[in-house]
Amino acid sequence: MNKQKHALVTGGCGFIGQSIVDYLIKSNYNVTVIDDFSTSYPMQERPHLEIIEEDVILHTRLSKPIDIIFHLASLVGMDLCYKNNRRTYDVMTLGARRILSLYPDVPKVFFSSSCVYGLDYSTPVDENLEISKKQVMDYDQNQYGYATGKWQMEKDIIAASPNNHKSIIIRPFNVIGKNQSGTYGMVVPKFIKAARHNLPITVHGSGNQLRCFAHVDDFTINLFKLIDNPQSWRSDNMIYNIGSPNPIGIKDLAELVKLKTASTSPIKFEAYDDYYPGKKDVQVRIPNIKKAEQLIGKMTWRSISRSIDSILIHENETVSV
Repeated sequence: MNKQKHALVTGGCGFIGQSIVDYLIKSNYNVTVIDDFSTSYPMQERPHLEIIEEDVILHTRLSKPIDIIFHLASLVGMDLCYKNNRRTYDVMTLGARRILSLYPDVPKVFFSSSCVYGLDYSTPVDENLEISKKQVMDYDQNQYGYATGKWQMEKDIIAASPNNHKSIIIRPFNVIGKNQSGTYGMVVPKFIKAARHNLPITVHGSGNQLRCFAHVDDFTINLFKLIDNPQSWRSDNMIYNIGSPNPIGIKDLAELVKLKTASTSPIKFEAYDDYYPGKKDVQVRIPNIKKAEQLIGKMTWRSISRSIDSILIHENETVSV
């Protein structure tokens, strides 16, 4: 009889973390989650799941054997990170260093961000692009924050890899789905909430900005296909974009949400600088996912229309319970 494996998931009560935890338990893992609940709520404990309230920066090594670690602990959302830039940076960097130092012998999946690509790319971005500190500092308004924290985290992981640290770095692109909160600036749940109440849907800037939205279920399936491929863990091949390559304009997204919710909400345009003074917006963010697809085959992504449908169905079911 095979021994049941054990996974540690930091930030496991967050939006993506919950999806990963569910997948692991269905795959016959025991799972320990550590989370400080600063941007999430405790999940209901169930068989094969243990939840520990803890700041990842202060985490102490678990006494039980761990087979794999998923490190997602992070502040999330533009609104929150913009207002708490130093805490954001510290959680990214010190948290990752803590995990690296406590578990040098355990395979680790670290979650970075597409924001490390900075502001200026107008074409699909790939993992081989050279990213300078200036690019991420420009993103963070020349201060240490979300992009600089993720960038430095990647640097620390890569530096540790020659010392037998077996790691993968994932750069997600705008993952959406059920249970995602709009509280901290996530655009799709914010639009849906406004539309359901027939309130103004606020678009920052022209609305011509292009984004690619990936449903969390598709993201999780493609993530585990990548993790399960031994070639993904080569130290010279450790960073991967995961996300839908199909863009939509933000104004078009607002119109689509209105249509799906049969909303009378007006679309209200506000200058980006009025909401985030001094900060520039990314005009185009599209992932090149060929590197991962060379290992796992073509990734399947549902359309933004179907993703919104699934979110609305889930919300309706939740309300009716």
